[in-house]
Amino acid sequence: MSDAAFLRADSPEHPMHIGTVLVFEPPKDAAPNYLSTLIDRVAANTEVSRTFRKYPEIGVGGVGNLMWAHDEKIDVGYHIRRAALPAPGTLNELFTLVSELHSTQLDPARPLWQACFVSGLPDGRFALYFKVHHALIDSTDLIGLVDAMLSDDAAAESSGAPWHVPHTPTPTPQAEVSVSSLLRFGGKQISGLASLVPDTAKVASAIMDRSLAVPFRAPKTILNVPVDAERVFAGRSFSMERINNVHKFSRAPITAIVLAMCSGALRTYLREAGPLPGSSLVAMVPAVKRTSKGIESKGSFFCRLGTDLQHPEQRLAMIKSSIDGAKLTAESVGLASTMVMSVASMTPKALSGIAEMTGVSRPPFNIGISYVTGWRIPVFWNGSRLNSAYPVSIVTNGLALAVAATSTQMTLDIGVTACPRAVSDIGRFVDLLETALFDLETIYH
Repeated sequence: MSDAAFLRADSPEHPMHIGTVLVFEPPKDAAPNYLSTLIDRVAANTEVSRTFRKYPEIGVGGVGNLMWAHDEKIDVGYHIRRAALPAPGTLNELFTLVSELHSTQLDPARPLWQACFVSGLPDGRFALYFKVHHALIDSTDLIGLVDAMLSDDAAAESSGAPWHVPHTPTPTPQAEVSVSSLLRFGGKQISGLASLVPDTAKVASAIMDRSLAVPFRAPKTILNVPVDAERVFAGRSFSMERINNVHKFSRAPITAIVLAMCSGALRTYLREAGPLPGSSLVAMVPAVKRTSKGIESKGSFFCRLGTDLQHPEQRLAMIKSSIDGAKLTAESVGLASTMVMSVASMTPKALSGIAEMTGVSRPPFNIGISYVTGWRIPVFWNGSRLNSAYPVSIVTNGLALAVAATSTQMTLDIGVTACPRAVSDIGRFVDLLETALFDLETIYH
């Protein structure tokens, strides 16, 4: 989806920003005024990058011609805020505050980002909640910006924060076409891509593969409904030792384990809150890889979650097969061809756009789930060690629940964002992630 499309989709009822919650542990010898001094130093740094000076304005020709303008004097009081939890605050209280902050639309007359430093966590820990409009950067780029502000040197000092980092969008393959644009432009987009398909036989063969998920084959669920403006957020950290043990004995990639945890949680949650569909839920999963050069985006793929299968090992096997099928198809026919294959049998009505997908008989997919490898070594910001990093996602009409995960040296951190109109008990869903991991550990040990 283009910058303009995200800007036009943005409204008080449907805010289109992403975010992150970074929890830090200050140095043991930190002075009582350590955090306030750090915030003052960061706020005094006026070297805000051009990306974070941008705001939309209407160009010549009216509202259909949005363009970027730049604010040369950032209002620090608006963009950088402070909050304090009643000490000793809990992570749940932090997540309640994040829910309130994430529910509020960014002011389109100002650069499209805000930060809030939160004190009051036990042992002097503090959090930085940072939200930014998806038209400025995507979630992969956001991880890269956090990367740039951190150091493996605990003694390093810096006044830099994500909004100070010069931003170059994560490169994507030239032939990639987003699912959003395919849905938005329908048949025109498909016909324009036809010349990119190198082997029609391979496409047809992949379509027949039952493990390969394609859009508009997903079942309807209580998650695929219209949403309103309110957002709820919750996070949970899991020991990387536990995750790595499941990885070792199952030989499943971490992405598949995250998907299997979500699958188990979704299966139980839907059985308790509403009818569990008889066919598997389908997830939209970004294909992201961390390399020595940084984070690379490889597009996205659809994955069957196996929620119709009773046993955890069956669900994990289905997920691994679905991931392998998507990879093989992308390698064989290219990412653009994979997208063409996925929508080749859709009707024109079904291609009316992702925002209107709640009106079709089946949603294109049920949930967005992402995992980006984080930091394998201890990392610091001005002496404070990063304890955890919880991604905060967008939810929109037809997609009322989103799950995103990343990792630190010690933990896998999962952030769950939802509209409470559809997900009335986000705490229960997060608890079920723990149950799903325990079930996997029982089998793979």
